[in-house]
Amino acid sequence: MLNSVGTTLLDSAQKCTNNIRKLGQENNYTWGWELAMAARPSLAGTSFMLNILSLLFPDEPGLNRVQNNVIEMLDNALDKEKYLEVEAISGTDWNHYSYCWALRAIHLCPVSLNEKGAGVTLKALKYINSLFDGRGFREPTGAICNTRSVFNNVMGIDSIIAGFDPGLYFLLEDISKQKK
Repeated sequence: MLNSVGTTLLDSAQKCTNNIRKLGQENNYTWGWELAMAARPSLAGTSFMLNILSLLFPDEPGLNRVQNNVIEMLDNALDKEKYLEVEAISGTDWNHYSYCWALRAIHLCPVSLNEKGAGVTLKALKYINSLFDGRGFREPTGAICNTRSVFNNVMGIDSIIAGFDPGLYFLLEDISKQKK
């Protein structure tokens, strides 16, 4: 009995992830919050999908494209100071810390980070550092320091540490020197 239930669950999960992969391929390897995703891709949604694909399909041929999309979307979000994505759900708004989820996605992806990704990482870390006020990390929208803001910012930093590549250190150091 348990074996057939386990097989059914795995089959259902495989069908679901295949549908999600297909949807991303149809939308230039980006995902959003609604079916018309190509018109409005989401950094948080695409980052969530890169996390899922990295964990479940580390040999996915499109991972590099998804990672590059996340890097580009993160760079644009940081330039435009768009640190949160708000998803309207009945009764409440969900605030997604898109920059933190993007850091998690690009650093835990099995594809090596390129120079642009390293530069965007430095930009995001500089922003996260600006949120630290001695008690913890403030919300991007104000002076409130709470569990959500601390969790998300620490998750972003922890992801960089967890996915640390010694070669990336030298690349980051070179980029940092060039900017001085």
